[in-house]
Amino acid sequence: MSAPDPAAHPVVLFDGVCNLCHGTVRFLLERDPAARLRFASLQSDVGRALLARYGLDADALDTIVYVDAIGAHQRSDAALRIVRVLGPPWS
Repeated sequence: MSAPDPAAHPVVLFDGVCNLCHGTVRFLLERDPAARLRFASLQSDVGRALLARYGLDADALDTIVYVDAIGAHQRSDAALRIVRVLGPPWS
């Protein structure tokens, strides 16, 4: 499977074994009816390919990663970029 194009649709990478992360993904899906965001676990082939593309070690990450046309963003920077995509009232 090829990695999605972050320039066309930003990708949210999350920990696939974290229940809180799954809840966050559900929250985002419900608030993104236009389906602008794409999702993949950090542990998936797609997630690992995107992380490698941006020089990030998948085994060293324990946070959410947002990948867009500009690059890969982690932690609060990722969260702020995600809510901007969702628009008001979240942004």
